[in-house]
Amino acid sequence: MLKKFLKNWRMVAVTLLVVSGGFLIYPAFRILPVLVNIASARAYHHDNSSRDFQSVKLTPVQPIKFNRTFLPIVNHSGNRQDNSISNTNHLPVIGEIDFSPGTKQIVISILPEDRYFNSGKPVDIAFLPDEQCNYGDGKACIYFFPTSNSRRVIFVSVHSGVGGEGEEFRNALEGTGINQGLLTADRVETNIRAFFGAGISLFQGEKESLGHELIAVVRIPPEHLQVYLALPVEKALDFALELNALQPVIYQHNLLVLETCGWWLPGDRQAPGVSGTTGSVYLGLVRIDE
Repeated sequence: MLKKFLKNWRMVAVTLLVVSGGFLIYPAFRILPVLVNIASARAYHHDNSSRDFQSVKLTPVQPIKFNRTFLPIVNHSGNRQDNSISNTNHLPVIGEIDFSPGTKQIVISILPEDRYFNSGKPVDIAFLPDEQCNYGDGKACIYFFPTSNSRRVIFVSVHSGVGGEGEEFRNALEGTGINQGLLTADRVETNIRAFFGAGISLFQGEKESLGHELIAVVRIPPEHLQVYLALPVEKALDFALELNALQPVIYQHNLLVLETCGWWLPGDRQAPGVSGTTGSVYLGLVRIDE
């Protein structure tokens, strides 16, 4: 009887040790993505330390260094307006790709020209077009409206964060730290420039639309985030112009605009109502002239 008890006791002890070890290892797995991001960022910085970024191909639409002392002159309170698709005779389509709410999943694939950036891999954003989008539901909020000079804008708003539709895009720009982005604003600006001229391919089921170009990426920093989010979606690009982050030439093109949240970055200013994981907004502008 004593031998049997000792044998069972040893098995129980081994089981407890294994379970305890699992709990100790679990935090390491949670921190692993952060360590991978740090290693990747260091490798990218090393590969590009001797490169002349002024030689990177730039398009006529170039984000200007953020003016962090800017006081917004656009003051518009209230929530974003409802989707304006029903108020226009045009449809939100690019070639055969239909962005109308309720249609099939769309994949936007971004391939930067810089072979050093993102390890040369495309950045994919996959979503179901809809009028409403909640975190984790795989959907994007789609808005469609004309500009003042009769050009059209298809505005795609997606969530970032782990499992979010825009996570690959956000992570490629700022990396992932612990409840914040990994990189500083200056390093993010370097990554923004690496996106200039990226090729854009659109896929929806068996349909595709190729040959588009990412002409600009803008970061709305924390100190301007509350004003930006209070604006109707039709004013988003106007606000970026007020920040000197875009040039008026953008209105010469039909545009596909990608919107997703960024995280708080090391060195960012403190701002009311801004959290670590909703510390900024990124806008990617795709020229879709057809």
